Amino acid sequence: MKNIFFDIKKLKFLGKNVIIGRTVRIRKPEVVSIGDNTIIDDFTYISCPIKIGKNCHIGPGVTVNGGNTKINIGDFVDIGSNSTISTSSTNFLNASISSAAINKSYHFGSISEKIVIQDYVVIGSNCVILPGVLLPEGMASSSLTVLRKKKYLKWSLYSGFNGEFLVKRNNKEFLKKIKKIKI
Repeated sequence: MKNIFFDIKKLKFLGKNVIIGRTVRIRKPEVVSIGDNTIIDDFTYISCPIKIGKNCHIGPGVTVNGGNTKINIGDFVDIGSNSTISTSSTNFLNASISSAAINKSYHFGSISEKIVIQDYVVIGSNCVILPGVLLPEGMASSSLTVLRKKKYLKWSLYSGFNGEFLVKRNNKEFLKKIKKIKI
């Protein structure tokens, strides 16, 4: 099925068995790489450089933005519906200008930092990932979690407005089973 917002042939890289919803919008497809067996659901919007690994799922209505600052997503990552991942933000403590509606030569004071989401990460629905975040292997967040730039532990669950640590996740059985999957 043909996408209505961009030419899929212009993607920097498109793996095998990829499913991209008809209403997914990718503003700059030439800076987007999508790995094998990945699904991007309808109404998702991507407007910055991003590399998405293999066997990932990006739910419907996800917004991925941040100008020219890159996002790296590992393999087997699941991002819940209506989540927002943003590599750039206004600095709300100090006056700044970073609106897309204003010529970039006038921009100052904004925050732009790379986001890295490692393998096996699960992001619940309606989460917010802010600039500079590193989500380590196996980390998970419940729905409605705000993930800020701070140290997160591998194989741990976080929740809430400040991404509070909840519990270590059991990964032993998972890692045994994941090795059996042919990628």
